[in-house]
Amino acid sequence: MITNCCNPDCRAPFDYCKGRLIRCCKVLPFYSSFLNEHPVEHYWLCKECSEHYVLEFEFGTNLKLRTRSEVSSRRKVSNCVAAV
Repeated sequence: MITNCCNPDCRAPFDYCKGRLIRCCKVLPFYSSFLNEHPVEHYWLCKECSEHYVLEFEFGTNLKLRTRSEVSSRRKVSNCVAAV
């Protein structure tokens, strides 16, 4: 159950009406159904944090908290490379 903002520097109390709720599916091994694991995870960024940060999936790890400007600049570079 979500109780706080997932930004470790913030930890604002959960408020469904404010902020951004993120739902992601994790890849589970085939035997996980026997362990009663649920493949869907939920994260929440408060209103203030969601204006400055995004959660980004990184293969082999879990979600990473990134600044919006960092993600935006990487996308600009990859768009330029794709255009060449």
